Amino acid sequence: MMTGTLLDVKITEEQLQYLDTFTCERLSNDNTNDILTADFSCKRNPNLVTHLQNNAWQRDVEGSEATYLIKNQHGEIMFYFSLKTGGLFSHAYSAKSLHDSITQLLDEVLGAGCYNDIEDGIGKALQVADVAKNSLYIKYRQYLDLTADTDRCTHTVQVMQTFPSVELSFFCKNDRTKEQWDFELMQSPMGVVFFWKFVVDVIVQARSLIGFQYLFLFAADGSNDSSLIAYYQEAFKMQTFDVVQMDVKQPEYDFQCTPLCCTIDSLLKNRDAFFGHFNEDNQAEIDYAV
Repeated sequence: MMTGTLLDVKITEEQLQYLDTFTCERLSNDNTNDILTADFSCKRNPNLVTHLQNNAWQRDVEGSEATYLIKNQHGEIMFYFSLKTGGLFSHAYSAKSLHDSITQLLDEVLGAGCYNDIEDGIGKALQVADVAKNSLYIKYRQYLDLTADTDRCTHTVQVMQTFPSVELSFFCKNDRTKEQWDFELMQSPMGVVFFWKFVVDVIVQARSLIGFQYLFLFAADGSNDSSLIAYYQEAFKMQTFDVVQMDVKQPEYDFQCTPLCCTIDSLLKNRDAFFGHFNEDNQAEIDYAV
């Protein structure tokens, strides 16, 4: 049960006006930004500060990673985040696993020992009017593709399916300016509001130009209770990869991190839900998309 009407709980004009006092700009769009980053501080994760001050500018200029600064009305950096493309995928079946799966299906359709080998069994099974034969044929074609002797490039990795995606590679608040956030007015943490406002805004702009399906990140959670992972799951509605049943390429820098993701469609729906119920007392009752 909601604690108020929709008009009661959605973000107010006063809150929107306050949010509009902040700006979001690309790091390398203004040369003075490189100087401003020297005042950025984050005691909880100094590695993120090092990246912003030493690496982010070059990556932003060369286009390998886009970094954005969120500033207050005085031009001070409140927050920064970085985005870059990445690829999610589902693994291809191995030849052995397909062979075993085909054998199991042939045994069910024809009976064990009723065929000489897979090729013989497939020929016999496809003549049987059984619902399993469609699955058999698909698996057999996959098996042939995997075992075919071709001149395939040695640098090619075959996967079952790819999912074009964007990675939220950095996301960090500035300790020196965080106290300027008007929590009494906004009633939500600065990072959460900035994510749904500015990060998602950039994603929407990017999606108007190119197609991608997912947003993902690597959570560097060094806590004993996985509090950071729980934070991303609750605040940003992210899911672990065992839930979505996909795989991700994890670089050495993120080896100790936990990957999380969400679909862009659910992200956009959840942004509407977040601001539509911005002043809801019980966030757990909001019907977020998954």
